[in-house]
Amino acid sequence: MTGTRGAALLSELYRGTLAALSGQRLVRAALSQTPIPALRVRILGLGKAACGMAQGAAEGLRVEFSGVLATHELTPHPRGLDVFVGDHPIPSVASARAGQALLDAARATQPEDFALFLVSGGGSAIAALPVEGLSMADVAATTAALLHSGASIDEINTVRAHLTQLGGGRLAASCRANHGLVLMLSDIASGQLSTLASGPTLANATSPAEALGVIERSGALVPSAVIDSLRRAPIASPSGEDVRSRRRRHRVLATPHTLAEEARCQAETRGLTPHVVASAFDGDFESLASLLVERAREISSDPSGQPTLLIASGEPRLNLPTERGSGGRMQQLALTLAHALAGRDVCALCAGSDGRDGSTAFAGARIDGSTSARAQAMGIDLALVLERFDATPAVRSLGVGIDRFQSATNLTDLALVLLWPSRLERSP
Repeated sequence: MTGTRGAALLSELYRGTLAALSGQRLVRAALSQTPIPALRVRILGLGKAACGMAQGAAEGLRVEFSGVLATHELTPHPRGLDVFVGDHPIPSVASARAGQALLDAARATQPEDFALFLVSGGGSAIAALPVEGLSMADVAATTAALLHSGASIDEINTVRAHLTQLGGGRLAASCRANHGLVLMLSDIASGQLSTLASGPTLANATSPAEALGVIERSGALVPSAVIDSLRRAPIASPSGEDVRSRRRRHRVLATPHTLAEEARCQAETRGLTPHVVASAFDGDFESLASLLVERAREISSDPSGQPTLLIASGEPRLNLPTERGSGGRMQQLALTLAHALAGRDVCALCAGSDGRDGSTAFAGARIDGSTSARAQAMGIDLALVLERFDATPAVRSLGVGIDRFQSATNLTDLALVLLWPSRLERSP
């Protein structure tokens, strides 16, 4: 069942998992059970899944609505909503425009309105309006430095929440509507929701001193203006009372744990034996790769002979080399598995739940036990490719890439490894 059939099964499972967890579907379901105590709803959407979540809101609401969405790509969205496209993962002037539009929309709400916040991952860069004293270049340089340092997303957003006018609860504090609801699709593996999109609706749980500590520990070289801004900031964000002063409920619709669990359910319906080996993983890349390889090799001694699926969700941290090529985290993981499990009866799919793998043209990659041999025959040195973090050219040449697409959700990355134990026992 290796090769084409295995790849098709994994693709079906991957797409089925994302469809079940689409922002459109989850928001529509949530609103169908939520009474709206107002005649008018103001939608404020932020993140990679903003358009999909807004589509669900339009289907679930039974009252007049308008508002603003800030996202990274223009995709179908309801009429009556203005969409601003910012950049990700490094914010830009377009991100500042998106942030300003959201802030203006929040300030324009009236007490009798109902505020519906739709929050998903990626919002920190997509709508990044710098605080007074900082430029967009300062925020962009800080983001790039922290990303390249290997800092976790929680650590990065601890810093960014103090650098923008939306983070740390500032967006919610600017909203005048007395009632509201915050629906969240979380890509935060740690579960710390105040770091999702830098916490636009939640009071900042960290201080400027903690943000400075992140910068110091990571060794990231950030602009001096950022250090000065953090040192002179007496208050990091609105207080908890400011953010909670109006009645707004927070509801988490899905998380990285949900992603792994849905993949498990999808596998069972297809007659597979699933094992979730890592749910909401937030350790280093090498640890996740080793875990998957070791579990795959352990299954080779299982006499059951049943097709087994290993599942991992999360965002492993990468320490990027100074001299590197073009690649994404999931393409890197797929080729790592291809190299380590060469010759075995295995198929694997590694891809982003948002349909993207970094800034590449792919969502991820599919490999099998023959991928390494094919690479060698084509003159591709996988060990060198992995060392240089240059996965994308190899993925393209091998024809194993999954084209980038809009999934309408964003719940971290997903790795699926499909094995046939009875044949693995006889593998070299």
